[in-house]
Amino acid sequence: METAWRWARFEWGGHSLFAVRSAAGLVQLTLPGEPFDEVTAFARRTAPGVRLVEDAAALAPWVDEVTAYLDGRRKTFHQPLDPRGTPFQLAVWEAIRAIPYGERRTYGQLALALGRPRASRAVGRATGQNPLPLVIPCHRVVARSGLGGYSDGLALKTWLLAQEAGLEAGALPSAAR
Repeated sequence: METAWRWARFEWGGHSLFAVRSAAGLVQLTLPGEPFDEVTAFARRTAPGVRLVEDAAALAPWVDEVTAYLDGRRKTFHQPLDPRGTPFQLAVWEAIRAIPYGERRTYGQLALALGRPRASRAVGRATGQNPLPLVIPCHRVVARSGLGGYSDGLALKTWLLAQEAGLEAGALPSAAR
């Protein structure tokens, strides 16, 4: 049984983000403006009894990759991940990780790729539960008729898509939660 997860707060674009890792890899990444309460609630839900220990050095490799991505200097992530979810959620998140930088897929396309062509709504729900946004780039998943939803606000999704398209994205918006 896990006894402790390491976490770090870091700044980018005038906003705070939090990264959390287990011994196996990154388990959670918050988006700009989300409070630390998101970290404690996630830990209680997914690993009851685990202690959260602040340790910036333990998270430095992940933080470096995320900040390089947000700066437009990185397109892929290489540090180990340890996402927590159901088998279906894990399959959806793995399919999302396979979407190349700067490209988009619809919920229906992901459902089809998973061999579940009628599961677009379930794919949408799993996408909304992604604990590692940016690293598992759920902003690249869109609706057939437009952007679709984004649990952290469409302004942030639009910013991330513009950044990946090489467009002038402007200031990074805070998460809507």
